[in-house]
Amino acid sequence: MMHITIRLAEAVIHNSDYPSVEDCKRAITLYFDTRNEDFKANPQRAGRKI
Repeated sequence: MMHITIRLAEAVIHNSDYPSVEDCKRAITLYFDTRNEDFKANPQRAGRKI
């Protein structure tokens, strides 16, 4: 997961208009924290059921 997160961070930072790298990192952290909290509250499998 860490490798994917680093690649995502590189892509977002490279293609963003954030005023600083720290602002971009905060946005990425907020995204993952929010996503993880939502999953904990509503756990389900990813993808469609066959």
